[in-house]
Amino acid sequence: KEMKVIRSDLDDLLLENKSLRDRMDIMEKQKDAKLKSKKKKG
Repeated sequence: KEMKVIRSDLDDLLLENKSLRDRMDIMEKQKDAKLKSKKKKG
């Protein structure tokens, strides 16, 4: 029983980590896009 609970907790943590990393990736891409568009205008 306990192992199953621990595993489900771990799965939840991994999912949260993945969504966080995805969000970070999206933010980085948006930053890069802004920098590139600024360079083009300049």
